[in-house]
Amino acid sequence: LEGVTVSSNQSLKIEAFEPGTYEEYKLDENEKAEFIKKERFHCIGKFPIYEVNVNLTDDVSLNIRSYLTNAVRMRLMSHRRIGCMLSGGLDSSLIAALTVQEARKQGITYPIQTFSIGMDEESPDLLAARKVAKHLGTEHHEIRFT
Repeated sequence: LEGVTVSSNQSLKIEAFEPGTYEEYKLDENEKAEFIKKERFHCIGKFPIYEVNVNLTDDVSLNIRSYLTNAVRMRLMSHRRIGCMLSGGLDSSLIAALTVQEARKQGITYPIQTFSIGMDEESPDLLAARKVAKHLGTEHHEIRFT
């Protein structure tokens, strides 16, 4: 630890703090911390004993698509132009594609705006974002830091 000083006649004992616990202290009359107790604030408990049958290939993928599409659709309700961040990675590309798709379904005629941030013009993220923006037909904007 930087900045921690201990006089030569003191010893400093540092221990790892257990996950899922908290410790309570109070200040004594000399304003020194006095330990009160250590307790768990979270416990997972027993695992369920029943068996859940889910067809992972169908149910989950359909649910994920439905939830994600609904989340995008809810954010299209706006009195201003719609835009989204686009890094060029899988997540932001998927959100941008769903945004364009849902905007067309709702009759939005202007191009969706996409925004990317990068260090230089040829950074891999900006190159990937440009490619995705061109494919989706968005009005793409880049902010570059030097």
